[in-house]
Amino acid sequence: AAFVGVDVEVPFVRVDLRRNIAGKAWPQAGDGGAAAEIEKVLTSALGMAIPGEYFPVAGSTTFSEKATGMTPDDASKIRKTTHSVAGDLLMNEADPKGGRGVYLSHAGDHAAWLNHEDHFRLFSQTTNSGVGATVLKLLATLQKLKAAGQLTFSESKRLGALTTDPAQAGTALTFALELQCPLVLKNDKLLAAMASSYRVKFDSVVSLVMTYSAPCGQSAIGATRHVLRAIKQLQSLERRLARGGSIFELEDGLGDRPLEGLLDPLACPEKLPDLSNHHSDVAEALRANPQLYDQLRSARTASGATLARCIKPGLDSEGHAHLPVAGIVAADESCFTVFAPLFDVIINKRLQHPPDATHQTDISPEKIAMELFDIDGKYVKEVTYRTGRNLRGLPLASALDVLQRREVERVLVKSLLTVVGDGGGDYYPLRDSSSYAPKPEGMTQEEEEKLTKSGALFLEPDSKVALAAGLGRHWPDARGVFVSATRTWHAWVNEEDHLRIMVKEPGNAFKAAFERLTELLRALESHVKEADCEFMHNDHLGYLTTDVSNLGTGLRVTATLALKHLAADDLEAICQSHELVFSRAGEETVVRNRRVIGKSEVIIVNSMVKGVAEIVKRERECAEAA
Repeated sequence: AAFVGVDVEVPFVRVDLRRNIAGKAWPQAGDGGAAAEIEKVLTSALGMAIPGEYFPVAGSTTFSEKATGMTPDDASKIRKTTHSVAGDLLMNEADPKGGRGVYLSHAGDHAAWLNHEDHFRLFSQTTNSGVGATVLKLLATLQKLKAAGQLTFSESKRLGALTTDPAQAGTALTFALELQCPLVLKNDKLLAAMASSYRVKFDSVVSLVMTYSAPCGQSAIGATRHVLRAIKQLQSLERRLARGGSIFELEDGLGDRPLEGLLDPLACPEKLPDLSNHHSDVAEALRANPQLYDQLRSARTASGATLARCIKPGLDSEGHAHLPVAGIVAADESCFTVFAPLFDVIINKRLQHPPDATHQTDISPEKIAMELFDIDGKYVKEVTYRTGRNLRGLPLASALDVLQRREVERVLVKSLLTVVGDGGGDYYPLRDSSSYAPKPEGMTQEEEEKLTKSGALFLEPDSKVALAAGLGRHWPDARGVFVSATRTWHAWVNEEDHLRIMVKEPGNAFKAAFERLTELLRALESHVKEADCEFMHNDHLGYLTTDVSNLGTGLRVTATLALKHLAADDLEAICQSHELVFSRAGEETVVRNRRVIGKSEVIIVNSMVKGVAEIVKRERECAEAA
């Protein structure tokens, strides 16, 4: 059951593990008599567990049935079961000692080395079979061997199985497998990136050979799942190369490697870097009070988040004097408390929300004071709501690892599908994402083009600030778009936040759109709780987000207006009085809320409604006077 639905079939796989019998001298320390005793015990147990034949090394005199060891014909028989990609099963000994040899099953699918580095090394190998299935067969054979010989193995609670080579302790599990990935095989840079990311080794003969040794602390099931993920990623890369797709794994900030820059996200340098040419809120705060850096640089949250990871965006990028960014992101919920002395300064400067302030949440649509204006939709063309949520107990987007990001996707997509019911919408993982089982290769090219045309698709980050924040790591894995059947709303999974919901309505339907948004949020909150999760929220900052600019409500209300006559100065004055901002492109004007924290969703929306109503009124007056 451990690999149902996730196992991968490969042309050839060999898996092996090592064990030593408790209370017996190990091969490197024992004498010939001790080795002969182990040989006798193990050949008897192997014979009962997996019918086969034992071949002592040439020159060995300890096994009575082959008193001079194996013959050349015996060696040839063993070699016939050896696959070119996995090394020779024949245990060659320049100075053969008693008690050493090779046990080979009659079927050729199992083998064992006796008294080599350890008391025994058990192999299981298959062709055109699943990797997980082969591991399970190996583990089942180990249990049969243990029972047949009534064996107890040398183990410890801290290290697991104890082996002669300390690097093999733990599960002592090693994989060697063949993959048909001819295009990946030709790309040395890509193989190097994959080797670094998955801690595997590659070799090439005619096909691609991958090997992996499970580290101490990783279970046999965990190691196998790790290998399966690496295989699926290689197969995904092969498909992408075949159609000329993008290989994000080779790009800093989009693969496993962090963006190269002033800071390593894992640790701050002892001395604060020179920030004299940097333009960001975090650079300004650290220049004004460098003691903050000294105070916080060695601190870590419970999940291991560092100050370096939080401030890397503002230090790796010098920014622009006229467009300063916050330059700081949260890596997890605890960052807002562990690094509060710095976060508080930036939040207050950027959002005018002091450390002792509270935030009130109110998503009651009946409180929206709808104004009756622009009934015919002459001026207000579209209303859009956007908000973000993040799951408590997991890192934020800037610090998620592969498995954590996939868990976010699993919980949220299941909740979204439950909310809409059958036929109410569907999830489209980004193209080449392999994390979503119903669509293991992500969305199709046709689906991608449709979502792009509708404006629902998000792309990989390309700004230095976003890449330095870690928002592009492992792209595009476990990211996608959920689209309602009515196309009136969609949600982004694992973009900048775990979840972002966008609701659109034509005309001035502020209340109708808000009702739809709040209905979705309430339903999602309920279903997320059924999965033993909840959204990050506190009384001081409201809903917590990766970017501090979105804290509080996380709400962005946007109205697209058609204005031909209203002067920019008049528009600016109206917007300021209602805490709104605007931008213009030709005859199209986009107005949105400035404040996101310190005032509830209801207050923000009502301010937006009143502001837009006043803008429309003034536009009409200007049009009549023209």
